Amino acid sequence: MNKTEMYIVLVNWNKPFLTLECVKSIKKSYFKNYKIVVVENGSTDNSVELLTNNDDFHLIISSENLGYTGGNNIAIKYCLKQNSDFIFLLNNDTLLLPDTIGILLNSAKKDKTIGIIQPKIFFYPESDKLWCGPTSFNKLFLTSRLEGYNKFDTEKYSETKELPFSVGCATFIKSEVFNTIGLLDDDFFAVCEDVDFGIRAVKAKYKIIYEPNSIIYHLESISAGGINNYYYVFLQTRSQILLIKKHAKNKFHLFFAISIYFLRAHYRAFKLFISGNYKSTYSIIIAFRNYFAFDIKTLNR
Repeated sequence: MNKTEMYIVLVNWNKPFLTLECVKSIKKSYFKNYKIVVVENGSTDNSVELLTNNDDFHLIISSENLGYTGGNNIAIKYCLKQNSDFIFLLNNDTLLLPDTIGILLNSAKKDKTIGIIQPKIFFYPESDKLWCGPTSFNKLFLTSRLEGYNKFDTEKYSETKELPFSVGCATFIKSEVFNTIGLLDDDFFAVCEDVDFGIRAVKAKYKIIYEPNSIIYHLESISAGGINNYYYVFLQTRSQILLIKKHAKNKFHLFFAISIYFLRAHYRAFKLFISGNYKSTYSIIIAFRNYFAFDIKTLNR
């Protein structure tokens, strides 16, 4: 029996219909030497019922929500035991084209130093605008950016280039990278774990590549309720603080980066407040109040 070359990992939390649609798009791929692993991540709806006994994927059930990091890490450990060469971490609110996976795989095999590849990602259903082209990272402020976000696709976003990190919603990883630098950092729970993983991979001398010929469609943060949902805002804020604390070069850099982010985050809180989104405003305040003691259960969902 031939070894499975690639495992594709999906984490489901309360949106089984999205997971099943994503699986359908994967099944249309031209490349066939893969297996799908779905982690049911402590959902409170009928996800377990709808996902059980499906021959299209291997199902792992967690009794609690372990977040993006914990859910993926369960699957990554399983995939590494299967000795696959590649692991594709994919949000369940994404859709693939038939050639998406094959292009990523061919790119990964061109250079032994390539450890991670990110495709070009479009919004869905507004598929004429980018969700993410390349990524960028400011080493002074320790903040990340999705280049091309909400912009029309141009030649600027159609060039292969090295990246500082690959976005977590679609990141294609050589298994050896996990063996070298470890799994996703569970302290993040969700958000910024992809930036942290990229920083660690680059330090280990792996290249991270943007492959614009490989296309993904993404429904932005739907599992968390949208980008201005109070819980997602909380995750963004506390994870960015954690990223700064983890990767600041020294105490002076930490103080500077935290101070700048404090101003930016509270400007966002002001905009949320005047728009009437008081719960999300409060979630930013909570995240900073818990600066030294992150508690993911602070906000009741």
